[in-house]
Amino acid sequence: MMLVTTMWDEANEETGIRWRNTLQKEFWRDKINSGYGSRRFDNTQESAWRILAELEGTPSNLEETGPPR
Repeated sequence: MMLVTTMWDEANEETGIRWRNTLQKEFWRDKINSGYGSRRFDNTQESAWRILAELEGTPSNLEETGPPR
């Protein structure tokens, strides 16, 4: 299972990191301690493929593997 943060293109980097840390420590702590992953979605197709590849357990370097076919 993966918890994914969004809206990184609408916030400055510092604010986004602070909010993600708050989510991880205060709201998602039990899930993360249970083994859930936490990733950042950058509102790009490449970012989406990277997250999906990680969920599938496949390589996430799109330059080498390309999107799933």
